[in-house]
Amino acid sequence: MKQKQSSRIICWTPSIGLLMLQSGKQISSYWVQRLESDFGQAYRLEKANGPSGGFDAGPYDVLLNDEDHHSCDCIGHLRWGTYCRHICAMLQLRANSAPIELAGEVEPVPF
Repeated sequence: MKQKQSSRIICWTPSIGLLMLQSGKQISSYWVQRLESDFGQAYRLEKANGPSGGFDAGPYDVLLNDEDHHSCDCIGHLRWGTYCRHICAMLQLRANSAPIELAGEVEPVPF
């Protein structure tokens, strides 16, 4: 069983696609963009305040599907195969029926 990361959404502004997450004391802001995908719902999360300069600077492509085989290209998910905070946040928005259909161009996703 995959362990889900402990994080919570502290702000979601769908009109501009801004998502703020809190994990412990760390708060991260992301611009969310819908991507085209044949395998489920795909999104790109890009840090709103720019990359942190660390190993895992993003952007992160998240794929949600109906078979519980979600993926993210962040280093945590790729290394451990667990649900990262990016997957958890997008699943939480979807479960709460939050509007995550964003305006703007749709890009193909390389999954």
